Amino acid sequence: MPHNFLSYANRIKEIVETANSQQLIFFKRKKSGSTSKYEAYNFELDQNSIGQNLKDIAVSSVEINRSCQLKAYTIELDTNERNTIYEISSSDVGNFRKIIDAMSDSSLNRINVATTEDIDPNFYIMNFDNNDEQVMAFTHYSPATTFKGKLIFKNQAEIYDKCLSIATYVHCLYYRIKLEDQQYIENVVIFKNGKSKFEQIFDYKEDYRARATATIRELENLNLISNADAFELKAMTDEYFIRKLAKINLENKIEIVRNNFESLVQANNDFQELGVQINTDTRTILIPHNADKNYIRSVLSLLNTEPMQNLISQAKVLIPDNNTPVQQRLFLA
Repeated sequence: MPHNFLSYANRIKEIVETANSQQLIFFKRKKSGSTSKYEAYNFELDQNSIGQNLKDIAVSSVEINRSCQLKAYTIELDTNERNTIYEISSSDVGNFRKIIDAMSDSSLNRINVATTEDIDPNFYIMNFDNNDEQVMAFTHYSPATTFKGKLIFKNQAEIYDKCLSIATYVHCLYYRIKLEDQQYIENVVIFKNGKSKFEQIFDYKEDYRARATATIRELENLNLISNADAFELKAMTDEYFIRKLAKINLENKIEIVRNNFESLVQANNDFQELGVQINTDTRTILIPHNADKNYIRSVLSLLNTEPMQNLISQAKVLIPDNNTPVQQRLFLA
């Protein structure tokens, strides 16, 4: 049996339903330079009135998502995200350990309905412990402007000055399950339509931006891109290019591509049909000057086929400009 969410969905539900203890913990993320720090706040939970509601939300989210297609988490944008869920080992999730460490201090910071808005939380966790197994349901938080599809916690009064809305859905879920060999599986599953929120919760986008910038600096240092300032201004305002640049850094592709650039020749015929030329002497790709973003993406799609996907990452892409002989741009597959 594969060790993934689909195989353990029933066990995950059982852990939630039979949990010995449960918590609702809000988190505030603070930045110190490029580093994230998390502060945890333990909500004063009335187990009798809302404890079961939290269990129902977690169990329902598991049931809704177990029929989806499961894929390994990847940095790539996915246009078919609606019916897709993703899974990743918790040890590979950026900032996961920081959040767990912050939870150990959460008992020192207690909040209630009236004080939650004071901390302006970024996300919350519904934590369920069952002996040595655990489930944590993560939801990105933003103050509700409408109460549709929300579970409302409120003060005991006829007119409510303060209220706290909890979504009836979950963006991602961590599970820790004990296997028959006494080992544990600890993964995070990202539920459908939750990939962007997952990345916000764990501050992935800041990490991607840092890695993308590092790639640009490396390309500049290797003298593979001459107009780095102009390229950086273009690339760092487009999430598509940020992720492509970050992926090069994550997978350390630059040296691989540098040593295999000549392999681009084999795709030359396909490129010529798009009006694209390859010059292996100067290691450049010439794209028509009137190319728009959709055109460039079609070229990138072609470059992303095997065996091209590991070879193009550092190629110079030249876009002729009417005002200057050649305007150099770098677009990465």
